[in-house]
Amino acid sequence: MHSPAAGTDDCLSTRKLCRSYQRDGATILNLDAELPMCRESSLLNAYYGRLFRRLSGFCAEKLLPMLPNPEQPLKLSLTYRIRLVTPALLSLTLELTRQDKHTMPAARFGQVWSRSSWVPFSLQAFFPKAAGLRRQIRDRLRSEALERLRSGYCLYDPLMAEQAGQLYSIHDFYAAESGLVLFFQPLILGSAAEGIPEFLLPWDPSGPIPPEK
Repeated sequence: MHSPAAGTDDCLSTRKLCRSYQRDGATILNLDAELPMCRESSLLNAYYGRLFRRLSGFCAEKLLPMLPNPEQPLKLSLTYRIRLVTPALLSLTLELTRQDKHTMPAARFGQVWSRSSWVPFSLQAFFPKAAGLRRQIRDRLRSEALERLRSGYCLYDPLMAEQAGQLYSIHDFYAAESGLVLFFQPLILGSAAEGIPEFLLPWDPSGPIPPEK
């Protein structure tokens, strides 16, 4: 899962971590993680280490008390995917999946790292000259979500599709060869069957393309 068509990076290796969560002597939940490790950046390594610790704490403090005693422990898997490698940036996502009777996406974390400073880029950084960027993104997401709903391409909740622009988090994106991919967490726009909805934002120095009127 670490080698998409966009390429790989020799600076990365994989760090494997496992946690088990028990109640009354029985294992209720397992968390398995494959995290990226970069020999060029201690900042990147520390970031993903903190993210894993936060997720592990959430499993212990919030998720475990909510779970019934299952026949088989629930398994959460956290794996990274390389989305794009260029001399200037490294785009990664962490994919959290839930595995019981079926495998379902639970969450995604996207980061686009500067390979000079090893600090994540903001969305605004890709469009420094764009005025009203957030408004343009809101309008584009709303327009495309409603069009997908009308065409039957997706079964979004109509109210959520109407509010797609307001529901989007500007931290949820990654870079790909075709542009920036904005994504929504599962269940934001529709049922779990919709997975993680993605919307392409063309990567253009003049800013994102506004929706057609």
